[in-house]
Amino acid sequence: AVAAIPTPAPIVRTVEVTPVPLVKRLESKHLIHATQVQIYNMDPATGHDGIISQTQKNVYNALVRHLGNPAVIVPELAESWDISDDASEFTFHMREDAVFHDGTPVTSKDVKYSFDRVLRIKKGVYWMFRDLVDENSMTTPDDYTVTIKLTRPHAPFINAMTWLFIVNSDLVEANKGDDDGQTFLTENEAGSGPFQLVEFRAGEQWRFVAVGDYWEGWPGGNHLSGYTVKRVLEPATRVLLLQKGEVDVIDWVPPDSLARLRANPDISANPVTGIGYYGIKLNNASGPTADINLRKAISYAFDYDALLAAINYDGIAVGGPLSPNLDGWANDLNTPVHDLERAKGFLAKTPWAEGGLTLEFGYVQGLEEERLTAIIMQANLAELGIELEIVPMIWADAVARFKDPEKSPNMFPIYSGTDFPDPDNFLWQAFHSSQAGFWAAASHYKNPKLDAILEEARSTADLDKRRNLYYEAQHLIVDDAVEVFGFSRNASFVRRDWVKGYEVTPVMGSPGFRGLYIEGRAER
Repeated sequence: AVAAIPTPAPIVRTVEVTPVPLVKRLESKHLIHATQVQIYNMDPATGHDGIISQTQKNVYNALVRHLGNPAVIVPELAESWDISDDASEFTFHMREDAVFHDGTPVTSKDVKYSFDRVLRIKKGVYWMFRDLVDENSMTTPDDYTVTIKLTRPHAPFINAMTWLFIVNSDLVEANKGDDDGQTFLTENEAGSGPFQLVEFRAGEQWRFVAVGDYWEGWPGGNHLSGYTVKRVLEPATRVLLLQKGEVDVIDWVPPDSLARLRANPDISANPVTGIGYYGIKLNNASGPTADINLRKAISYAFDYDALLAAINYDGIAVGGPLSPNLDGWANDLNTPVHDLERAKGFLAKTPWAEGGLTLEFGYVQGLEEERLTAIIMQANLAELGIELEIVPMIWADAVARFKDPEKSPNMFPIYSGTDFPDPDNFLWQAFHSSQAGFWAAASHYKNPKLDAILEEARSTADLDKRRNLYYEAQHLIVDDAVEVFGFSRNASFVRRDWVKGYEVTPVMGSPGFRGLYIEGRAER
């Protein structure tokens, strides 16, 4: 998801770095990242989107993390782990050399504190733990051992542990305030990761320095001295800054610029197979789109080929709520295609067969691919006599509206949160009724039959059985026309070719900047 929240009066705060030998400022190899969005919240218990997760993976560590393509679980704070045969108990054996940025050791006490805090606050990544654990689930037999007993088996649970970022319990407790440290950790960090926050300018700029003696070491011995994230709202400006070499990395590249950048020998923007999903959420709970026949009319009216051509992202059509690149994708779905006659047939079954219908299509202001999606939909629905009002929104405002089906837009395009490479990641957060109102579940879809399927799939360790259940779930979601299914976009990390060491991992925010280094760039 994209977060783009303007701050009326930017807060400028420079963080004082604790003067311990752990931190070394190596300014000669500092990377600059120009972004569409802002880091509005670094708290591991509450903040969760693309740029935030990338930041969290740079300043924090988890027991395990994803690496590689396809993504696999590798050690981080834990050097090994044991999983029971029924996937109901997980024991992690921690390294004993990890330290926080203030030099104090990372122990099981900090892990449990971080875990309990997520369960108390119930925001951000909490959805991965909800209904699977309780306040008694985690025990710490010693300073470097953590055991988690689930309330019911859950095969992909270890993936959730890549998102349990460990905070310095003493530091957070000292700044707990009356909100469990949420205010403190919004603009401060309490991590043990490879980078340390030194400047936070809300809505403008965020600067980090490398931890020179990082406890885990640096890949290849070479690394960035630090990095700065600058918010540059205008897409053309970001592209120009990259071309001129004034920034090293950019994101949210407009479709019409991507091919041009790929033709530039000094820029790396090659696509890599991804597992994410982009679709148009339809409000299933309120307003005209609560009518299944209208949703089907919209699904058959939409021109999917036009979308792929306009976006120009090397993406592939999905036909359902999962990427074809993901194990568990169903290839036999009754997928809607652009067919105006069928669309008119479904529209005839609604109260708006004779016209007079206006729908709202919201999208994130500044994201060109979402605006183009809206324009295509507007042209398609006009052929059915349906008027479409296109409304650009700030992401935070949209998220607030999603919470109430009466206020949610009729349509809104959203990229799935790619938290881990398993169907549970995409189907649970977007379609289980417990998630209704969460940004990934902006459709407010509720179906007891689907809930039962997803719950059973979560609770079995049998891979074939899980695949069959997810096939059934995908058929049900498509048959109910829950949303308009778009494409799976290939990933691109658009950067100057002097930025080396990038390794693709198709998980949100991965793998962070710890493997990057700069070679061959002239001094700025």
